Amino acid sequence: EESGVRVGRVQYHSSQPFPLPASLMIGCLGYATSENISVDKEELEDAQWFTRQQVAEVLTGAPLPTDALTNPRAEGPSFFLPPTQAIAHQLVKAWLRMSPNL
Repeated sequence: EESGVRVGRVQYHSSQPFPLPASLMIGCLGYATSENISVDKEELEDAQWFTRQQVAEVLTGAPLPTDALTNPRAEGPSFFLPPTQAIAHQLVKAWLRMSPNL
């Protein structure tokens, strides 16, 4: 919701405890019906689309150039994935395993 991306079908994937206030976070995979992004700056700093290849390279530890985050022309990915214990990391891995022809 913070990115403004419209989704159609949503599929439950998993859940994990959320510490405050003693809640449960659910992780779902949503199928985008549009590529338009409209960032809610109160909730997110940035939102972007990445290719499967870009995400796979970051997941497998492809080295980032030292200036990747400050230089938009730097080669290589300019993002980081959440730590492995985070539900977001598990959702990214699940997305990579899915067929790209859905």
